Amino acid sequence: MAMRITDETLTGTFEQKRELVRSFTMFDDDFFAVVMEDKAAAQEVLRVLTEIPDLVVKSIKTQYSIRNLGTHSVVLDALAEDSRHKLYNLELQVADRDDHQKRVRYYQSNIDISYLDKGKNYEELPELYLIYLTKFDLFQMGRTKYAVGRIIIGTDRMLDNGIHELYINAAHDDGTEIAELMEFFTETGIRKQQFPDLSDRIQYLKEEKEGVTRMCEAVRKYGDERQSLGMQNKQRQVVESALKMKMPLETIAQLVGLSVEEVQKLVDEIKSAEKLTD
Repeated sequence: MAMRITDETLTGTFEQKRELVRSFTMFDDDFFAVVMEDKAAAQEVLRVLTEIPDLVVKSIKTQYSIRNLGTHSVVLDALAEDSRHKLYNLELQVADRDDHQKRVRYYQSNIDISYLDKGKNYEELPELYLIYLTKFDLFQMGRTKYAVGRIIIGTDRMLDNGIHELYINAAHDDGTEIAELMEFFTETGIRKQQFPDLSDRIQYLKEEKEGVTRMCEAVRKYGDERQSLGMQNKQRQVVESALKMKMPLETIAQLVGLSVEEVQKLVDEIKSAEKLTD
């Protein structure tokens, strides 16, 4: 488990910051995000998890926010695109206290919407791998990797809609390369011989001054963004409730601590979202 993160640690001496970063594992969201910014490390991880040896990562976004008007916004841990224009969404989950399959379903819908422009045909939706990484065995069947697909019930016929769901956990060691990688994900060490590119990236972030500084800056940045998104969601909820009570804009502005102009902008967004769902 990572050390307790404080402003003092994040802005302290190099030794203090390095001690903090050394305690991170790949199951810490912020550390995972900064590691995966490196295309070589991300490509190595994806080749192992998908078992596609010639996969080439062309671009990757981490802590990628998809904001929705009037509905729940999402922040993707990592979203990569390969040389064949296939997409790969990697999500970490440490605690088993959610409806994980519906979470994956919701993330898929958000990615699909963001990648299909108005006027395009559905066949233009890119192929998408949804890779859900957990410390626990979600399905309790003793496997490291579960590949979920669509079939016609009562037959063995598989259907392909371009979606590949992979649930991979660190709870079981089946002797595969994937299990080795997941073990590395749970460790604070910096090197594993089988994964040179990932090891190089982790060593840079945990040991080199530039890397340690980059990591601490990212922890503060991502923390501020999460806090800001949480505040925006709360403000939207208050505005929606106040509108139903027919409160004047001036009163709503006082309630949420915004200007009348900012509240009006929120009201316009909410009404636009309502029209889309009518």
